[in-house]
Amino acid sequence: MSGSCIDLPDLESHQRFGRVIAGLLVGGDIVALRGELGAGKTTLVTAIGQAMGIDDISSPTFGIIHEHPRLQGGRLLHVDAYRLGGVDELIDLGWDEWAGDPDTIVCIEWADRIEALLDPRCLLDVKLWHAGDGRAAQVRWEDSERLSSLLAAGDTP
Repeated sequence: MSGSCIDLPDLESHQRFGRVIAGLLVGGDIVALRGELGAGKTTLVTAIGQAMGIDDISSPTFGIIHEHPRLQGGRLLHVDAYRLGGVDELIDLGWDEWAGDPDTIVCIEWADRIEALLDPRCLLDVKLWHAGDGRAAQVRWEDSERLSSLLAAGDTP
């Protein structure tokens, strides 16, 4: 994946990155999270959710999808595609009803497993990996204005 890189040297920077993302998201957006086990996908979704007034974010590994109402209205869907058998299974769970819904923001862990369903026009693509004691992120967003805002905020201590 080509894109811009952000250094996340500690937990606070990782959480701040999630809060910045949350401030830029609008209904209909999808955050595709990629990275190996322990790279910080759930930590990032937790920070995004907390910035939206949601305190009970946890990994939906076994439940596949967790739905959370947002304080500012609408909902946040947290999807873990790790255990999905393929895109058809996600479609059966309601993908076509909530992907792109103007009242819904979707965060998908293990997004590479459902690649065929992802529309780049409404997608923030985040790849996370271990970098020393912290993490790093590579981001792509077709919305160049929001990408610039995200990168500018990522440069602030």
